[in-house]
Amino acid sequence: MTLAPARASQSQPALPPEQAALLACARRLIRPEDPFPDSSSETESIQWGRLLRLALENRILPALHQALEAGCLPAPDSFRNEIAALMRNIARRNLLLTREMLKLVERFDAARLNVIPFKGPVLAALLYGDLGGRAFYDLDFLVRRADLPRAGALLESEGYRLSLSSKRSLDAIHLRTEYHFPFVKDHGSILLELHHDLVPVYFGPSLEEAGLWARRRTIEIGGRTVATLSAEDLVIALCLHAAKHRFQFLDGLCGIGLLSRRSSDVQWEEVVERCTRIGARRMVALAFLLCRELLGTDLPEPVGTLAQQDPKAAILTREILGEFSKPSAPRPDVLRTPRFHLRCRERRRDRLRYCLLSVFAPNWEELEWMPLPRVMFPLYWLLRPVRLVSSYAPLLWRYFRGTASRLSSSS
Repeated sequence: MTLAPARASQSQPALPPEQAALLACARRLIRPEDPFPDSSSETESIQWGRLLRLALENRILPALHQALEAGCLPAPDSFRNEIAALMRNIARRNLLLTREMLKLVERFDAARLNVIPFKGPVLAALLYGDLGGRAFYDLDFLVRRADLPRAGALLESEGYRLSLSSKRSLDAIHLRTEYHFPFVKDHGSILLELHHDLVPVYFGPSLEEAGLWARRRTIEIGGRTVATLSAEDLVIALCLHAAKHRFQFLDGLCGIGLLSRRSSDVQWEEVVERCTRIGARRMVALAFLLCRELLGTDLPEPVGTLAQQDPKAAILTREILGEFSKPSAPRPDVLRTPRFHLRCRERRRDRLRYCLLSVFAPNWEELEWMPLPRVMFPLYWLLRPVRLVSSYAPLLWRYFRGTASRLSSSS
């Protein structure tokens, strides 16, 4: 396998100094051998409070901390002290969550329940080689759909509760169209998501559950062997998760970049074959194009071929780069995410599935909105569009009224 060389982006707009500094910190995380950009004029104009906010929003505070410790950014002492205090808090929380994860793995094993921890401590250990190298705030466990009721009952016996207002909230486990269930412990100090799939049913595509479980591998964390996703499944899972969030967070792209750089056992032809089978070619191509443009990572040749075969991936890449260069967040737009999700899908049947299931397929929010006995769960297919209309009609009305007003003023 060969790699297409990383190159500096020719299409990326000029960045405000805070975004440029944060991006340099992220690139250093991926390619520590590259020199840190030296631009004293830009560094002097950095608003340090805004840089901190961006690092927290993009979930890469550890990368900023590493750059400061290496002397790459001449930040004031007050800023360094603030970052150091935040990193101590992250280290304490990471250790707490890692211990909790290992304890739960032991409990699941004793109950003969197979689970796959992913993200959180697993990604920190696998990609960063250091539990403090990545900030994480919750735990994620994947279980087989048939094991959801037993897994939920085990979590309840360990002091967890579904974070729903319904008194019979554990019944949500039986809602077959939901892909994850949020649990909390110790008054919300520990958050855990129990998954039976990696993405929502409307978003798709699913990494066919049986195949995913058969391909799992193990890693060692804290002296204990823990199951996790195969390298190829992890590549696709990270791309899907980043696309679901419209590639808003540099943390997601850093994970993809680190996996492509440090995992020599990734079979890239298999990644391409698998994402083609499930209709995720564009999302994978888009993720790696963004990694190349923003982080300077190499493009695996099979993925590069994939990107060349889809001109729309390049169009979406330029649009996301344009959003990243803006000094402030874009105006709220209730249709922005659905439009992006539809444009990420290369197959017409997947776009149709997205439209239908996003409107009709119920999730735990419907159960919280109107708790029903389990035998009446099929009614949620009718109640979901009612809830969506009641929740989003005012936003849609303001959106279309604002659009019409802008069009009339421009004409």
